[in-house]
Amino acid sequence: MGKEIDNQPLATVNGHVIYAGSLSREIEQLAATVHGVSFDNLVPSQRAELKKNAITKLVREELVLESELASAVEPTEEEVKAGVSEAQLAILVQGGDDIIEDESFEGRLRESIRRELIIHHVIGLFLEEAEVSDDDVEQFYNNQNEKPGLSRFVRDGRLELSEIFLEAEKTLCPAGRSALILALRSFKERFEDGETFADLARRHSERADTRENGGRIGWVRRGEIYTPAFDAACAPDENGLTDAVATPDGYLLLQVTDRDLSVLPLDEVRVEIHQELRDAQARAAFKAWVAQLMEKADIRVGGDPSTWK
Repeated sequence: MGKEIDNQPLATVNGHVIYAGSLSREIEQLAATVHGVSFDNLVPSQRAELKKNAITKLVREELVLESELASAVEPTEEEVKAGVSEAQLAILVQGGDDIIEDESFEGRLRESIRRELIIHHVIGLFLEEAEVSDDDVEQFYNNQNEKPGLSRFVRDGRLELSEIFLEAEKTLCPAGRSALILALRSFKERFEDGETFADLARRHSERADTRENGGRIGWVRRGEIYTPAFDAACAPDENGLTDAVATPDGYLLLQVTDRDLSVLPLDEVRVEIHQELRDAQARAAFKAWVAQLMEKADIRVGGDPSTWK
């Protein structure tokens, strides 16, 4: 957007003006952190969705930031710096080096992180009020174990796995990474059409020590392979295949040929469940509070942001 458009009022929240430039910066930030590319490199449908999400986020943020609760939870300089560093790392991992090199981007990122931290701290105030009983925890645990398929608490045991691995350098552009993911999806479709996983691995996998054995990894336990890959393999689809799994050095398609797993007992996950339920309760209370703020607020939005070019 040009400077003239940037200075145009986009919306008002209780008389406070949100300018189009704020939307421009917000969608730039979302594009970088969510997709790892600049806004201009997104397809039209992604741009429209990003704009809608951005204007909604800006309006809600403004309501929270002008509330009495926000005045008591200003983040420290150390918190802001840590948040900026984490966001920059996420952008770099997705190949957004050119975004990081933009000198003005860090300042905008810093302000965005500060606002997000204030909102995070406000949610923390609701977290202090959340109450979860032992019965709540036990009921949640039992419900998870009674659902069809694997329980989310299946973590102790081992899996027999095979892989198709495609290497990806950290500097690979987003389009290149998307191409690798599409390639693994095509292998999955070919498997579903009747090709064997072993043949596909021998022809296409780029990990030499497993490729010759048809991609076979063998039996592994948690910690013996990349943890997100193990987690994905605990609940594959009905054909025993995972979706594409991103790793530090490439992408994996895993086949689960056998499992020897057990459900962790309640006592080992009690603290985890308790925290999860408190978080959910706090976020629900925060969402309801923001909804009340919106009902009482004078919010005026100029036009549908999905129509912006």
